Amino acid sequence: MSNSVQHQHDRSRFALNDGDGTEIGFLSYVITTADAIVIDHTVVDPAYQGQGLAAVLTDAALTTLGEQSALTIVPQCPYVAAFIRKHPEFQSLTTR
Repeated sequence: MSNSVQHQHDRSRFALNDGDGTEIGFLSYVITTADAIVIDHTVVDPAYQGQGLAAVLTDAALTTLGEQSALTIVPQCPYVAAFIRKHPEFQSLTTR
């Protein structure tokens, strides 16, 4: 089985699960009153680091947020900020 990412709206985060359904990482965000979504943390369990899973999680989160919201993305998390710089297809999310 492969990893999966679920948007947990009620917890304002995306969860990364392994093939058995165990949570191995998450990306959290806050919707501000200034019409922005601030992504504040990206975490992957140390046992799973180095496998590109933070990128999988970030890609899924940015794709979903970009499709479901017209709010501006503010990448407070350094990993997400670097990911957006490296992936031009997501850069417009930070300027809308």
